[in-house]
Amino acid sequence: ECLDNGAAKDALIDQQTAEGGSVGISGTPGFVITDKAGNKLGEVSGAQPYAAFQQALDQALASA
Repeated sequence: ECLDNGAAKDALIDQQTAEGGSVGISGTPGFVITDKAGNKLGEVSGAQPYAAFQQALDQALASA
């Protein structure tokens, strides 16, 4: 509601929303899986069960 009526919307929120969108995050919570160098290996967007995290991490480990 605060975002819709503009009460809490500011440059920081816009910046963080754009940053999340640029790496594939479309909701909150959102998680980006990276390697030590910061290269994106996967993401989990939204409230997900443990199995979704396990699958994303297994895929990231297989690609590393």
